[in-house]
Amino acid sequence: MLFFLSLAFFFYGKAIQERRRVQWIAFGIFSSLAFWTHFYVLLIVVLLFLFSPYLMDSLKTGINGMKDILVGLLIFLLVSLPLIFVMAHLFIIRISSTPTYGVQGLDVIRSSLIALAGYDAVSLSVSAILFFVGIFFLFFKNRKLSVLILGTIIITFLISIFLSTRMPMEPRYLIVLLPFFLLCIGYSTCMFSKYAQKEIVILVLVVIAILINVPSLQIYYSNYTYDDLRTLSAQIGKETQQNDIIILMPAYMLHPFNYYYHSKDFGTIVKGASSTDDLIKILSKKGNSKIFYIISEENLHAADPNLETVKWLNNRSQSMGRFMGYLILVSA
Repeated sequence: MLFFLSLAFFFYGKAIQERRRVQWIAFGIFSSLAFWTHFYVLLIVVLLFLFSPYLMDSLKTGINGMKDILVGLLIFLLVSLPLIFVMAHLFIIRISSTPTYGVQGLDVIRSSLIALAGYDAVSLSVSAILFFVGIFFLFFKNRKLSVLILGTIIITFLISIFLSTRMPMEPRYLIVLLPFFLLCIGYSTCMFSKYAQKEIVILVLVVIAILINVPSLQIYYSNYTYDDLRTLSAQIGKETQQNDIIILMPAYMLHPFNYYYHSKDFGTIVKGASSTDDLIKILSKKGNSKIFYIISEENLHAADPNLETVKWLNNRSQSMGRFMGYLILVSA
């Protein structure tokens, strides 16, 4: 998503500067591709189109000055049209009930900034300082661009805070703001421009920034970050015997788990459950079979906010501990 969004932002800047229709067409194509990878991109794209008349002074020239902008908008709508209907349907479903997980209110800003900084306090502090230094230099060098960046960031946060009261909101949604933050951080290098006229100074600073991040990147790429069903399925295959029952919680975990685990190869039975009632139905037919429970507490929280199902299971099973991000229980 960030790859397509960054390309879209690049062609957006070229379109504002060069005012060529081909740049707007490229912006429409890449922004739609970014939208296909994540729904939240739509908010950024809408804001970019809304700011474009201001950046190009098209408001003074009327409709003639907005023809290329409208061409880019048309391209975006044509490529994204099927997804827009799907997104609208899912959005209505999401806001039809009270959020049961995610961040809300001003915590959206705090959690998102921490996530963007890689959950590292030092990285967050340094990035914040460089961002404000960069926006300061950018304001005097290109005031309209600084208005675009600040306006996009502030409006996106405000809309996200509002949406967090209507639908589940995750900090990772705000990753769409990363190119805007990085652009301002990049402008912070202007503070060194009067001390050196050679590009080698900027190159050295970039190398230093990369070296500073090597330790955190090494940890990121050498350890698993998300729940790993592939490794888990292999381990479960070693633990189970023929006629054993495996219950995935919540129930929709059944689909990704079955992608890696083939019950026919092991002679086991795989079921899904999201509530105590689901478990009672399965247990009533288990016979003498041993049961393994694979629970994603974070995902189950949406269907069972108080995790009553897990509490119910704790009295009827034994813990095998946690493995690859999942709680594993086995029938007593």
